[in-house]
Amino acid sequence: MLDKHPSVVLLDEDKDNLDDRVEQQLAERYAPIIYHSSAETNFPTNVDWFLSKTSLMFYDDGCEPDKHILIKPSFSQRDLLNYAQSEGCDNYKVPFFSNNIRSNNKQYTFYFKDVHEQWRKGSLDTRGLLTGMKLGLGEVSGGSMEK
Repeated sequence: MLDKHPSVVLLDEDKDNLDDRVEQQLAERYAPIIYHSSAETNFPTNVDWFLSKTSLMFYDDGCEPDKHILIKPSFSQRDLLNYAQSEGCDNYKVPFFSNNIRSNNKQYTFYFKDVHEQWRKGSLDTRGLLTGMKLGLGEVSGGSMEK
């Protein structure tokens, strides 16, 4: 670990008040190792990349037929927590929030629309994934990911 010393310059590109070198050391020491079969077709991906490929939807089971309401066609993680739905077929008065759990019996809930088939496999571009995460493709091959 880096010592706290007045002559050491804090490197903090992500502005979280933690030295980026310390973050990298911790990530390399404690990062999970993920192994995938050589036949695997679905890979991890960057969350914001995934969210840009889907839509935030709201499901209302009180309608005939069930209603699927488009809330936001493309969004980021930051946006994800900011939505409420308070109008529906059952005239419910309590709003449902996108940062909360679904209703009893799953009658009302937010969900992500299925992504187009071309995006379902995830991404082999590891630059946007967690710093220090290690990915093994196949039984003996592997590689290191760094942000």
